[in-house]
Amino acid sequence: MAKIFLMEDSPPLRRILVRQIRDAGHTVAAFENGEQSQNRGIVGDADVLITDLSMPGIDGETVIRNVSRLRPNLPIIVISGSVPDTIAKMKTVDIVLQKPFGEEKLIGAIDTVLHKHGRGNPSNESHKETQFREKTMQITSLASGKRSSRIASAIRRLLGRGRDARTFDYDDLRTHALERTPVISSHEAF
Repeated sequence: MAKIFLMEDSPPLRRILVRQIRDAGHTVAAFENGEQSQNRGIVGDADVLITDLSMPGIDGETVIRNVSRLRPNLPIIVISGSVPDTIAKMKTVDIVLQKPFGEEKLIGAIDTVLHKHGRGNPSNESHKETQFREKTMQITSLASGKRSSRIASAIRRLLGRGRDARTFDYDDLRTHALERTPVISSHEAF
């Protein structure tokens, strides 16, 4: 589990990103602007910085400079609708995600920078999260829309019971989702 430092000025997007990061097993401190990038106490505790570029007050480029000065080896992920070449070429920026991007890209970017900087957590939780993402992508390709979130929930419940995700199949998940949500008829579940 890593500590993620997130700066995003859009409240709806910030809430979504926080949920996705927490669902992946990480903790997150989220801020609406770059003001906290000057706080050594907060920045010093982070394992990864994720920042938007266009924010009121202190913008993302200034955030990157501030954080790089305080924590030169802190992994940095930039998220933005448009990314100037100057940002993409900064040596302190590890990954640039152009909006819009999916949860898989975000969590994959976090995992990549953690691994690259030797901050990956080889714990069982990390292994379970990897299994979760791999199996979810495999199985949700069989379903669509709202069904995907039910499948993801079923996978999480089974992982929580100590099941190895490599043993899951579509029927396991369908049965498990139906057990947990009996108001759904079998044809509505998946």
